[in-house]
Amino acid sequence: MATRNISPRANGEGSIGTSIKKWLAGWFGTVNATTVNTGAVVATGNVGAQTFTGDGSALTGIASGTGGVINTGSTTIGADSDANGSGEIALQTRGTTRVTVLNDGNVGVGTTGPGNLLHLYADATPGGEPLLKIENIAVDQYSQLQFTGTGRRYNIGVGNASESALGIANDFYIYDENAAAVRLVMDTSGNVGIGTVTPTAALHLKAGTAAANTAPLKLTAGTNLTTPENGAIEFDGTNLYITIGGVRQTIQVV
Repeated sequence: MATRNISPRANGEGSIGTSIKKWLAGWFGTVNATTVNTGAVVATGNVGAQTFTGDGSALTGIASGTGGVINTGSTTIGADSDANGSGEIALQTRGTTRVTVLNDGNVGVGTTGPGNLLHLYADATPGGEPLLKIENIAVDQYSQLQFTGTGRRYNIGVGNASESALGIANDFYIYDENAAAVRLVMDTSGNVGIGTVTPTAALHLKAGTAAANTAPLKLTAGTNLTTPENGAIEFDGTNLYITIGGVRQTIQVV
């Protein structure tokens, strides 16, 4: 079968071979989606094809590129332009939906029904792998997340191996951006420091000062346990107690 080029014209007519034809709807065996000579295909009905050849750049307006398509300007991928409450964007691989953007803007990774702005879901993770991984390979920097409220910002993360600015290399931390201070650290031994970045005990508290509300540890007055428990320290508002050998004893202040 001979191949005939279709050359669209601005008035809706098309040149097929040497003849000029006008169509209300067209159906063709193969349409080249890479190169359109001039003008555009104009039809009052549907223009269909059994197969498309090319990379689709002439249909989408996005230039072809290595391994996919690129565009020198902005590219919009849209769905549900009528905002009727139904319609979504779904990205699939191997016949399975991997990412879903719902009509309300919620994004689901691993779920087609995200209930939050970002919803990560897995029903099984090989080897207990985390759902979210934050990694920064700059050895003197930080792998971290930031939580920004209306009046305060906190970072949580881990200092990388050669970090030196804060002294938290390889440590998990909570950092107060507003105060420019590390509030909590857990080192590689599991020691936790509050107000100190070099904990030397399972729990290491910063030193207090003479100023009000700066004590390293304070107990709120409460009701003592009905049954004393070994190792418990209690404060009833009047006395301080410690339980040893099943016996609650008052700590005497000299």
